[in-house]
Amino acid sequence: FIKKKEEQEKQKEEARRKENILILKSIDAIGKLTYANAIAIKDGRTNGELKDAIKDYHQVREDLYNFIIEESTKS
Repeated sequence: FIKKKEEQEKQKEEARRKENILILKSIDAIGKLTYANAIAIKDGRTNGELKDAIKDYHQVREDLYNFIIEESTKS
C-alpha cells in the first residue's frame, strides 16, 4: 500500500513538473509573438520573426492541450 502511494505521488510530481515547463514555454511563446508583432507594426510589414513566433505558439499550445487531455484521462 505504501509503495503504491509513493508511486502515485511520484507520478503526480512528474505531472506537475511537466505542466510547469509547458506553462513557462507558453509564456515564452506569447512573449515572442508579442515582440514579433510589435516589430511588424513598427516596420509596417510582417517578417520572418512573426512567422516563427506563430509557429512556436501553435506548437506549445498543442503540447499543452495534449498534456491536459492526457492528464484528464488518468484516474
